[in-house]
Amino acid sequence: MTLFTCYTECMNTLLLISTLALGGIWSAVLLLICFLCVHLIKLAKIGFDTVQNPPEDNEEEKKISDGEKPSDSKPVYCFIERKQKGKTTVYTKPKRLHFK
Repeated sequence: MTLFTCYTECMNTLLLISTLALGGIWSAVLLLICFLCVHLIKLAKIGFDTVQNPPEDNEEEKKISDGEKPSDSKPVYCFIERKQKGKTTVYTKPKRLHFK
């Protein structure tokens, strides 16, 4: 093997490695561009919808934000059941909740 053939084989190997690295870099750049485009389109759609249909200010929302309780609101009920310890193989009928 002469010096020239050794040099050519090394250059071919380096060329393949650099081409592979360049392909990886371009793939990463393309992924970043697509990511930015998708999110910019989503933000533009949200902005366009806001401009077309501006949110309405309700008097009830203003009262609630000022700390006043709206007069015609109904109370909210929250039922929380504790988790049972261990696995059960016998299941009971579901409980019925009656509101007055």
